[in-house]
Amino acid sequence: MKIRNGYLHLIKTALEDFKRNKVRTALTSLGIMIGVLSVVLLIALGLGLKNYIEGQFESMGANLILILPGGGFTGEGGGGFGGAAIVGGVSFDEKDVKFTKGGSAPELLFVIGSARVSDLGQLFDVANLKDTVVVNIDNKSENQGFGDILMVSTRLSSLSESIANLLIALNYKLDLDIAQNLMSGIADATNNFQDANTSSLAFEMAGILMRSGALRPGSHAVQRPARRDDFIKAQEQLVKTQEIEHKEAQPVGQSISQPVNTLNNPPEDWLEPKIYKGSTNI
Repeated sequence: MKIRNGYLHLIKTALEDFKRNKVRTALTSLGIMIGVLSVVLLIALGLGLKNYIEGQFESMGANLILILPGGGFTGEGGGGFGGAAIVGGVSFDEKDVKFTKGGSAPELLFVIGSARVSDLGQLFDVANLKDTVVVNIDNKSENQGFGDILMVSTRLSSLSESIANLLIALNYKLDLDIAQNLMSGIADATNNFQDANTSSLAFEMAGILMRSGALRPGSHAVQRPARRDDFIKAQEQLVKTQEIEHKEAQPVGQSISQPVNTLNNPPEDWLEPKIYKGSTNI
């Protein structure tokens, strides 16, 4: 009975203190609520972010290794996992890497620079890729010719020129980053266009990539994206030059006729069908 009365006395005393210091009581309660709410929100945000990141990695496949530029990468033949490899100071061998894929089979698969299916290992599962369209892009003579669409030719001096040609044929927009990467690939494979086996397609793609803003390795010019009106300005300058040359070619005293700007004013009948007859009857 005494203990019960003691608890009641404590509660009564606390309530009386709250009434005497209402502002202090309100501020103290508000601070406690804000502190508890902040802790709860931080824990909830941390757990939510963790679950989101884990979901993103699980969607790409388990045991995923990302190799990013910046760290050294060495291997047999300058690529692959033929020997010990070093990425960002971490050493690993081929036996330490397991390739897995997540989700359903892709509808379209590009295989670039692999001469044999066996080179792809577990990445190329014929059973799982039976409904997948495989595009084989390579320039090696030992290519086995696998896949549904073959873009294999030993006349190509680099893989980058073949990829650039494919992107242009698909009317894909080449930004400065894509153009420079493709240019670097072509230049590296052709010894900066000095090799005797450099194909004509390599020079053609290099010209297109340079118009998109790419630079040859070793060039110190300032890179800038290609402008759409550069071609129009060049054509206008060409017309002006032709007009000046036409005026200078006129004899003294002869009236100068204004040249017809056929670029912007074509003949009225240029779309009508025409029949040309030769002087010899057959």
